[in-house]
Amino acid sequence: MLLQLPPEIIQNILWHMDPGTLLVSLFVCKRLYRIANSKHVMQHQLLSLPGLNVGLEDLSTAGALRQYRLRALSSLCGSDVLSQVTSYSPGRHKIDVRQCVFCPGGVAIAYQHRSVIKLYDFRGERIHPMAELRPHLLQDDEQGCHIELLKLAFSQDRDVVGLYRYTPHEGNGGPFVAEAVEKARHTLKLVVFYHLTATKEWSTKATFYSSFVQETSDIVINGEFRPVGLALANNGTTCIAWTRTGPTFHTKVSLYTRNKDLMEACGYGQCACVPLYDQYDWYPHDPSPKETTLEHSHTGPFSTTSPPLICNMQFTQDESQLNLYTPGLPIPSWYTVCINPMKTCFASMSHNIEWMCLDSCSRESVLISMPFHYDHVSNIPLFTPIPSFVCRTRFLALAMTYERDDKQAFIVQTVQETMVNACDHQPKLDSGRRSRHWTSRARLDGFKHGHSSLGSIMAIAPNGTRIAISDWSDLRVWALDPSALQEDQSYLHFPARDLCPKSEIAILRHVKLPSQGVIHSMCWQDEDKLYAVTDQGLVRWDVGHKAYGKGQAMSFELET
Repeated sequence: MLLQLPPEIIQNILWHMDPGTLLVSLFVCKRLYRIANSKHVMQHQLLSLPGLNVGLEDLSTAGALRQYRLRALSSLCGSDVLSQVTSYSPGRHKIDVRQCVFCPGGVAIAYQHRSVIKLYDFRGERIHPMAELRPHLLQDDEQGCHIELLKLAFSQDRDVVGLYRYTPHEGNGGPFVAEAVEKARHTLKLVVFYHLTATKEWSTKATFYSSFVQETSDIVINGEFRPVGLALANNGTTCIAWTRTGPTFHTKVSLYTRNKDLMEACGYGQCACVPLYDQYDWYPHDPSPKETTLEHSHTGPFSTTSPPLICNMQFTQDESQLNLYTPGLPIPSWYTVCINPMKTCFASMSHNIEWMCLDSCSRESVLISMPFHYDHVSNIPLFTPIPSFVCRTRFLALAMTYERDDKQAFIVQTVQETMVNACDHQPKLDSGRRSRHWTSRARLDGFKHGHSSLGSIMAIAPNGTRIAISDWSDLRVWALDPSALQEDQSYLHFPARDLCPKSEIAILRHVKLPSQGVIHSMCWQDEDKLYAVTDQGLVRWDVGHKAYGKGQAMSFELET
């Protein structure tokens, strides 16, 4: 029916289409492509997309079409149709989706009722198996039970840590069952698998994993507590969050480090890293790791003077801070400065709540994430009687309203200035956290905070150009240009419909990607590939310019 209309009518229909629908229409047939290839239509569509609208009148028809396609693809227009979805089914064994974790460039897959951990590497268009790690924990007197994986985590250096417990076999009446049950009640096993480096004699150096090289520690617990969070630092320090439910719930965060004598016996240096891989059997066991505990407890509703229940933790990139997450929130509610557990001292939690003006004149309390992008400019002159120069660093972070029932998300910015002689010109994202002066730069339109047991799950692309937030099986992605948001001239980059009328902050439009099951965790491999662990397996969405909407189903067993 559409193609039977006169070209002028079709062109008028294309003129009124939204940019995403028009982009998809260009792939339908050649006639629609030729009719849409009009300077009048393309310039109108360009003005409705984010971008610097300078010199558009001087573009040719082909140049306007090329510029429109570049802007539409960078804004993820049409990704709800054109995104290429690849799903990896678990095969014979069921995945324990609660324990699967991502690291930069890979994922660790845990299976239900199995202690084995399988590591996969993301390279190119496929996933590649790296290693299959098995803890060597069961002794001859413990064969009446099996090992259950409770928590799993990665460090920034891609070391793997697992928290295990003994679980007796059902119906086993052996003489050692009672002893195994008692041990399972009061002792957990902490196993660290370090990434290994080839010896210097090899022609090429590479990192790999091996089940023959692992370190174990005994974690003695009170039977009333259960672990809810796990984090690993590059120097081997492990952090475990415990909780005790009841009339008054109790949260305890503990830092564990290696025993000093064990470190010296195994030849650790100051960085406490595993030495070069020059032997095949390395099973050091630490029966009493050094522990430093941070405790808080309260009754009644949450207040700003005492922290709520903690469900997850994560060390920052330089490990100067430890982020603490509450259930359902993608942004840490609390953080603590990392201390040296070898010293006898206690750390304190700091709340992550700031007060700032958003899209109205009133001030609201917000949670601010770790900055995900920065821009550093050196040698900026100051117009003072004594000539001086400063370095200016602008940080972007994600903020979420805290007290609203209908929570909203914003992109916020802070600016830090340092004298040139006191600046190392290598700013770190963690330093932006210390700022107390934030301004809103954009609002995430269509943000939907999850009210399910999983809450909202968030992933930000490495360069900060993509933000993905899921609510159960609903997955929404926002595209942004960090350099444009850091400028104070949003009206030059965004169309009028994407500016808030009161404050003139930008409005970022979302794209809803095809649903592939209930999402438990997510990670961006690059700016175009998003991986997620769902109840159906591992899923990858490719939203790059080469995506053409084709789906593909694969299996982990085929990959191995």
